[in-house]
Amino acid sequence: MAVYEHFLADHRGHRFVFGDSAGGALAVYLTETLRERGDGMPTALGLLSPWLDMAMSDPRSEQIDPKDPELDIDGLRQAGRWYAGNDDLSAPEISPVHADYTGFPPMAVFTGTRDILNPDARRVRDAGARCHVHVDFHEYPGMFHNWTMQPIPEGRRARRQLHEFVRQMEDTTVS
Repeated sequence: MAVYEHFLADHRGHRFVFGDSAGGALAVYLTETLRERGDGMPTALGLLSPWLDMAMSDPRSEQIDPKDPELDIDGLRQAGRWYAGNDDLSAPEISPVHADYTGFPPMAVFTGTRDILNPDARRVRDAGARCHVHVDFHEYPGMFHNWTMQPIPEGRRARRQLHEFVRQMEDTTVS
């Protein structure tokens, strides 16, 4: 919140908030907090391989775990417990997959099918749809965690898609 307030709160133009991995949870929580406070919302969100369920409770993650070359479900569950401390892992401020997305700005979500966080991306897509939020969802077969940042053809394609999403939001929204 402090970084947003320092850099974007008084910005009169478009405000885009992006988060990758655990940064996806921070981006969603920031947006939820801004909505609750009645502050200026971001123009759009970009979530790249987002980690939104600190408990890793979706059974689909267990199925993907043996194929994920980057992340380990047991390690993420432990990290989630450390992050939550004494708080409930299912609380929306800890695991924003459980957040209310009503009134959220459009979102671009990128995920790969070999990323154990893929179910989180699918769940945020579905939650956004239930709340009538536009979700530009991109699921890449065989891609792993944070592949969007890698110098590979799929990463370059995803970055072009993200750039196009930003341009569309600039063209269709009022600053």
